[in-house]
Amino acid sequence: SAPRQAGYLAVKELATTAEDVIMVTASIMKDMPNSEAIYRPNAIRAFCRIIDPSMAQGVERFFKAAIVGRNPSIASAALVSAYHLFPHAKDVVKRWVNEAQEAGRQRQTVPSSSNITQYHALGQLYLIRQQDRMAVT
Repeated sequence: SAPRQAGYLAVKELATTAEDVIMVTASIMKDMPNSEAIYRPNAIRAFCRIIDPSMAQGVERFFKAAIVGRNPSIASAALVSAYHLFPHAKDVVKRWVNEAQEAGRQRQTVPSSSNITQYHALGQLYLIRQQDRMAVT
């Protein structure tokens, strides 16, 4: 577990210098639908740093499922990753507005765990709608 998490950190930091990341992408894609909550948030965080904007549409369903998932750490990781992905793939991330709204409305069994998800959902909704005059005013 610790070597895998260190690997995700290294991938995130080295993603800006790498030219071809197809093997790393395939490896991380295996952990994204993983049911274990310890691997999935880190995989999502690393994945958003290494994908091309053209690949964002292909992995849209993974992000949508993670945003509306029951686990607050996975949902928060997906929302923050969408926030980082927004400047590069605006059209794709804008389609996730319904999922972000649902994540903001969800109530978890432990109230403090849902607060961070709601905070990230609110930030994502603001980012999506900041240019929409009808939504902000």
